Amino acid sequence: MVKPFFSVFSGPAGDPEEDQMRKADYTEMWQSLGLDLAAHDGLLGVLGQAYKDIYLSQKSRPRRMDYFDFVISEIHGLRIQELLEARQSPWTAAAACCGSR
Repeated sequence: MVKPFFSVFSGPAGDPEEDQMRKADYTEMWQSLGLDLAAHDGLLGVLGQAYKDIYLSQKSRPRRMDYFDFVISEIHGLRIQELLEARQSPWTAAAACCGSR
């Protein structure tokens, strides 16, 4: 399983919705998009650590930033999945993704 960008979940498991998000594996989706998985995993490792070091380590970081941190943690996963699902809907969706062709 490819490691997530970073995990915003620091507490114990138990919330079914959070537990499902903890287990998310986007490998198949990334493969279908033609990503170089080794390079992408390396990128996520570097970006995830940088985000932790720069932002999550802030001593007076407001607790209400949790949702923002979740969105950032899923920018290469859940958000891309949502955009791919939107392509299948009758609605018009416009988006740009890193490395999109």
